[in-house]
Amino acid sequence: MHRDIPDISPKMLSQELKALEENKLITRTLHDSMPVTVEYALTPLGMSLRELLNELRNWGKHFRDEIVGK
Repeated sequence: MHRDIPDISPKMLSQELKALEENKLITRTLHDSMPVTVEYALTPLGMSLRELLNELRNWGKHFRDEIVGK
């Protein structure tokens, strides 16, 4: 996940994932392997946000130049 979000520090990523888990938007599964593997998945509550988040992403893409100032 950290590779997919290059501008986030490991500490910030960990804090954000914990907040999402506390808010019941994701689940965290720890696999007993070497090295230890952690799997995150959307909960039904998290899945209910997909349509809304897709619309926000589309809005952001449409207004990217105005938002970023390019």
